[in-house]
Amino acid sequence: MFFSATINYSLHTDNFFLDFLNDNTKRPILIDLTKNEQKKTVKELTQKYMLVPEKTKELYLIYIMKHFFKKKYTIIFVSSCRKCHFISMLFELFSFKVSTIHSKIPQKKRFESLEKFKGRINNILIATDVASRGLDIPEVDLVLNYDIPRNPDDYIHRVGRTARAGNLGMSLSFITQFDIDLVLAVENSIEKKLEEYKVNDDDVLKYLSIVSNGIKVVQMVC
Repeated sequence: MFFSATINYSLHTDNFFLDFLNDNTKRPILIDLTKNEQKKTVKELTQKYMLVPEKTKELYLIYIMKHFFKKKYTIIFVSSCRKCHFISMLFELFSFKVSTIHSKIPQKKRFESLEKFKGRINNILIATDVASRGLDIPEVDLVLNYDIPRNPDDYIHRVGRTARAGNLGMSLSFITQFDIDLVLAVENSIEKKLEEYKVNDDDVLKYLSIVSNGIKVVQMVC
């Protein structure tokens, strides 16, 4: 069979793939991938969502990473390079061990940052969708969608970074008041309802002052 992370666009969008028959002719044939379970996520993956007000996403992110996922190997997906840089700096301010990947980082530095994550020097990778496909990162515990993607296929690729090769994994998506249609589209695509992940809002609010101050510090240097 033929595999590629940069497969020709027309072939990819037609949802076909080449297979070479195991016979004397070695004739190539096309397999229609839409007949398979390509839009399903694996059973080893636990998929959850968390209701978060748009204006307090950073607050909730810092809180849950400190209290529930501090030692987990985590990929956090965001929607833009600027936001990726901002969240990375905020995490460094709170002493998290962070690697960062987005398209505006030179390729050499991207590789260096990725190797620190793969080598477990850093346990958090903050990335845009450049990290959602083609990267083989073993034993990722958690994929966190800080920004839920607009395309359900991108969601599937993101959460596919965990629960690989039969290992267990978890995905958690932040859902704001503006994201309801997006999460419904995801659920329709994967034919599964996401489970709600709840935290105590009063406990989260205890971090409001320190996180707000941290945000102001990062905004001054960004």
